Amino acid sequence: MSDHEAPNWADTQLRWSRRLIDGLAASGVRHAVISPGSRSTPLVLAAHACDEIDCRLVVDERSAAFFALGQVRASGTPSLLICTSGSAAGHYLPAVIEAERSRLPLILLSADRPPELHHRDAAQTIDQVKLFGSYLRLYVELGMAEASPHLLHALGHSAARAVFASRTPIPGPVQINAWMRKPFEGSPSVLQDPAPAPRVATFPALRAPDPAGIAALSLACREAKRGVIVCGPAPLWRRKSLAALERLSEATGMPILADATSQLRFTAPRERGSRCEHFALLERTGFFGGNQQPDLVLQLGGAQVLGLGDTWNGCPRAILTDYGWQDSTQQAQIVVHGDPGRTLEQLAQSCSGTPGDPHWAAKLETADQRTSELLGRLLDHPSAGSPLSEASALRAVLHSLPGDALLMLANSLPVREANAFAGSADADVAVLHQRGANGIDGTLSGAAGAASATQRPVVLLCGDLAFLHDLGSLAQAKDESLTIVVFDNGGGRLFEHLPIATRPEAAQIFADYFVARQDVDLAGVSRAFGLPVARVTNRGSLAAAFEELQQGGGGVLVVAIEEDSVTLHRRVLSALGDMLDSL
Repeated sequence: MSDHEAPNWADTQLRWSRRLIDGLAASGVRHAVISPGSRSTPLVLAAHACDEIDCRLVVDERSAAFFALGQVRASGTPSLLICTSGSAAGHYLPAVIEAERSRLPLILLSADRPPELHHRDAAQTIDQVKLFGSYLRLYVELGMAEASPHLLHALGHSAARAVFASRTPIPGPVQINAWMRKPFEGSPSVLQDPAPAPRVATFPALRAPDPAGIAALSLACREAKRGVIVCGPAPLWRRKSLAALERLSEATGMPILADATSQLRFTAPRERGSRCEHFALLERTGFFGGNQQPDLVLQLGGAQVLGLGDTWNGCPRAILTDYGWQDSTQQAQIVVHGDPGRTLEQLAQSCSGTPGDPHWAAKLETADQRTSELLGRLLDHPSAGSPLSEASALRAVLHSLPGDALLMLANSLPVREANAFAGSADADVAVLHQRGANGIDGTLSGAAGAASATQRPVVLLCGDLAFLHDLGSLAQAKDESLTIVVFDNGGGRLFEHLPIATRPEAAQIFADYFVARQDVDLAGVSRAFGLPVARVTNRGSLAAAFEELQQGGGGVLVVAIEEDSVTLHRRVLSALGDMLDSL
């Protein structure tokens, strides 16, 4: 290409980028998360010029991807990621895996080097074609930019198709790969006068359940005497199914066992239906043995319900799911696909007036209520100077949450402690989580991204290892309404619940490779990023410190944990066993 042709090429490439970005905006993309780089220059200029898209800079691509995923979790709409060529897009992989497993729409826009630089040992040049393999819902290769009006029009439709594929039939990540050739900086006038992008009205299919499936579910519910409705991890919008879920519980007499991340656990007390919120603790006491064992599990969504594990594996299981094959227990006898709210509503109507064994359900509800009262006495009302456990700190935070807050529970110990020790009496709040692949990576990024997309305060509960694993994301946290409550418990204390923790000959290995204590001043690191920080060591100071951070717009609350999780669990289970003996 001669020198006098270069400006025209740059303009063509910039116009091409603007049409692509406008096409994404026309299809509903409202957030873009950008990481620095040269090859993506035209894409960044186009995104910045688009009034419909809010652009955020996140330097680390891994953090950027989880930040965007947090936006998706909170908003329900696809977010856009933009990066340069080479290894940059590779850092997206953990978040892409999470997006695929959680069924969340995410658009990855990777700048690539032109064909003449591939397979020639050129810098920052790798094979980016279908870089994320089977984790993608769609891969779009744009090729080189051309000035043809026909191809520019088709580009807008390619953008619409990419967004559509990220949302239906199964939501998930989509990669758009765009070749970019120097020079990158076209005329500013190209950005000021974009052609209108095609706006394609899309209407995904309504996912109504098969009437035959409703009939099969209804028969199973009618025949069950001791059925339970188990609700697994779900996105925020599952909260809309609450009323239908409670009507089904009332119609069948089947108690609701909702995981802490199901969106159906932390809800205001209701009058309809029945609940067993502390099933994880009751199961460990043997309460569900003998004639207390359910004879039907009606599973809503995923089977990753913490605290149940392989419980009731010999029990018939019917699965209500919107996507996929969610049967990790391999016990399914009925699987019905469809919108969960519609499925629950139709099933409740079909099962009206057919409750199971009322005595069994009443005993379960009584045990749950007494467990709740016991936890209140043990965890909420010790002296102000009492040492803190993860469970007592978690409950204190839940009781102090602002009314419009979103709660994010990190994987590992925090989400498990929430499942065991907290219920609807402790909070009425929607829950953000990363339970797709269940990793601790990107935890802070995801919380910051959620806060950026909703303008609502977000409260994150995490352990010290998850905090340190995503430390660089504190740079984003300081710009959002985000309060990070970090349990400073000296490493991966979840592993203390594993059998290896009790083996004396493995004590040093366990300490080095499982607990993996990191001697880092969490408060000092947070201050280095410019965040307000408080550190508390007892119950008396926790609520006041948390409220002060909330009033200031967020920050980091470091909670020094002195009573370890294993000791607390033993203490609670001992008291609970004595209480259940009196039922």
